[in-house]
Amino acid sequence: GAVALARAWYRLPYCWAGMAIERSERSIVYRSRRRWPRSVAATSMIEVEPGDRIAPADVSDLDHFLTARWGLWTKLRSRLAYAAVDHAPWPLFHAETGDAETGLVVAAGLPEPSTDPHVRFSPGVDVRIGRPERMP
Repeated sequence: GAVALARAWYRLPYCWAGMAIERSERSIVYRSRRRWPRSVAATSMIEVEPGDRIAPADVSDLDHFLTARWGLWTKLRSRLAYAAVDHAPWPLFHAETGDAETGLVVAAGLPEPSTDPHVRFSPGVDVRIGRPERMP
């Protein structure tokens, strides 16, 4: 599905993973285990406790920067390409994290997080991504 399309059409380095979501009255636990490529064992788990909704007028510049993606850049053969991304603004909620396991961060070649995360929650939005067009 989506991983195959992202890898083939947009040339994104997406990986296949098994994922599970467990919901309770107060929190949501996300678990992921990379299935391919298996060059590095990669698992993650994070517990998120959603809080109050952030009014659209109160969304910070950082929150907007992290969630408002209107384009996707990639490389097709040896040329830069761009695909338009269309979605409504993400409904954002304050959130706290509980337990977390950051194996995917380390597997991506990044250092183990050393500060508290910037946490937001959203129930999601529908996203449409256009066809990649090579840049002149």
